[in-house]
Amino acid sequence: MVRQISSKSESVVKVAELDHHVGEVIELSSSDLERNDGDISNGDLALKLAKEGKGITYTEEEESSLVRKLDLNVTLLLCVVYGTQFMDKVTISFTGIMGLRDDLELKGNQFSWLTTAFYLGWLSFEFLSVRLLQRFPLMKTMSAFVFVWGSVQILNAAAAFNFGGMLTARFFLGAMESAISPAAVMLTAQYYKKDEQFQRNTFWWSSNGVGNILGAALAYGLAKHEESMTIKAWKLLFLVTGIFTLLLSVILFFHLPDTPNEAWFLTEKERKISVERIRVNQQGFGNPKFKRYQAIEAFKDIRTYLYITHGIISTVPNGALTSFGSILIKDSFGYSELQALLLSMPNGACQFLSSFFLFYAIKYFGNRTLCGIAGYSVAFIACCLLAFPENKTAQFVGYVFSAVVHIGWVTVISMITTNTLGYTKKGVVMGLYLVSYCVGNMIGPQTFQEKWAPDYRQSKVIMAACSAASLFLMVIMYLVNIKENKRRDNLSSDHTTHQPELPENYEFMDLTDFENFKFRYVV
Repeated sequence: MVRQISSKSESVVKVAELDHHVGEVIELSSSDLERNDGDISNGDLALKLAKEGKGITYTEEEESSLVRKLDLNVTLLLCVVYGTQFMDKVTISFTGIMGLRDDLELKGNQFSWLTTAFYLGWLSFEFLSVRLLQRFPLMKTMSAFVFVWGSVQILNAAAAFNFGGMLTARFFLGAMESAISPAAVMLTAQYYKKDEQFQRNTFWWSSNGVGNILGAALAYGLAKHEESMTIKAWKLLFLVTGIFTLLLSVILFFHLPDTPNEAWFLTEKERKISVERIRVNQQGFGNPKFKRYQAIEAFKDIRTYLYITHGIISTVPNGALTSFGSILIKDSFGYSELQALLLSMPNGACQFLSSFFLFYAIKYFGNRTLCGIAGYSVAFIACCLLAFPENKTAQFVGYVFSAVVHIGWVTVISMITTNTLGYTKKGVVMGLYLVSYCVGNMIGPQTFQEKWAPDYRQSKVIMAACSAASLFLMVIMYLVNIKENKRRDNLSSDHTTHQPELPENYEFMDLTDFENFKFRYVV
């Protein structure tokens, strides 16, 4: 389908029809191009710097030095943020065997609802947080969310007198953490080329495993010395992690700039090189304006619906194990409280190490989606080991390797980052995916019903089924992008179809992947 953005001006571009269910090439008019080329506010925030740095040259050594600075100042801090987020999130699992259930006198499925409430808060605030991140300075907004998130984590201990108080605190904790993933995606897209983004996404997702290990170690230490404390160990766990998060928010506020234009750790030339490097992405730093047509386009894209479906199904196991992992080790596998806390660490280690295996596999083989599919196959096998054997050792091995499910989310997040162009469209698609992520995580804890305790066999079977369906969806995503790239290649090689000339700096005009017919989807 061909769509003209401006009906009032004479069209200078016309491209052959594409099936809008897979892709769509937009018909740009001369006034549209002039508007975006001349009006910085209507284009991307990188457009001004791109014009100033026109013709800049740089060596491989200069680029390598720049990337090292970015990794040290941007990716490393995102890793700390993600590790802290997961540590705060998984404390509910640790406190579940440290006395929280008994002290709050939880009955039936009330513990499941504490995790569901977290993701309900996330779901309720997701689109608002994405819009705030787009509308206001990115890092200032992100650091504000992190500050309030740390405050709420501390309040988890203060509110922990009954089920209602804890439920409310968990809701608002999820609401504040809703901004972290979209902010990390936006920030990574600002600084890195599209072939570098998947690697960096992998790095900060892998830090979830580190957060799991550190959280389990902290919980073990507090539980072991609880007798010498004047406060319950599980309450102290909330306090310590919350205070650390508050300190992290201050570092974020002062350390990371809102755009590379303002990066204090880069020289003037490095800022211009940074812009020139991401020209290949055909997307810049972003545009604070909400563009209605891009939001509509997001709902015309079949990928959006594949992302949503995958987000729901693939996160059911995550929601279940985030809240019931330690309980499963203690009640189902038969270990003590302290042993269960220690045995939570291998799951985190597996998550961390599998991320680096994925990184090197992609570096060697090149195809990120196929590597992601291969990695997710391991997660499916792990869920089957957890669900079907009677042997407790085999089930524990399945539990440890079930951490590999995060490879699916990393792959899909990377697809959205690199294959969804247009700042508003990317924000809408990312928001929808994270909403679906919340829905799946809300469902996950509810699959662990009290009536199925302590073995939870039915819950484990549901996890295995969800893993199989998620694997199938990733294959479909791969085939859709392959088909669309071939379609666009055929159009480009068809000499009977007029091929338009895009203007200078079109990469920074905030065009969508449907509008930019030169764009090819990364597989």
